[in-house]
Amino acid sequence: MNPIGVDINPDTVTRDEAIAWVLGAGAVVLPLIVICILALWLPRRLGPMFPETVMGLVVNGMVTALVMLALAMAYFWAAYGLQSDAIFQLIGDVPLQSFLHFLRLSMLSAFLWGPLVVLSAANQHRHWKENTW
Repeated sequence: MNPIGVDINPDTVTRDEAIAWVLGAGAVVLPLIVICILALWLPRRLGPMFPETVMGLVVNGMVTALVMLALAMAYFWAAYGLQSDAIFQLIGDVPLQSFLHFLRLSMLSAFLWGPLVVLSAANQHRHWKENTW
């Protein structure tokens, strides 16, 4: 047994244990990849909606961040719901606390996708057609 508590010797790990570990890691890695791709893609798609000015870049970044917060909240809500149906009862009983909990989780996830949104929004000026930086 290694120090992190996972036996990584292929001779002692069964196929089912390996599949369970990969699926468990995929439950974290796959949503992370998707949310990072969205963080890079959204500012580019929302860019034409805003004027080609510095303030337009700032507004684009803020709107993208709000959309990303909402998507992260929806992901955490769904992930909790897949674990147990009791979460839906809890959300009905204490809606404000539940909303704040999922908002907190999505804000913590902003440490991962936030820098990508900033970089993607800051590079929007390269795609301007009428204005130049």
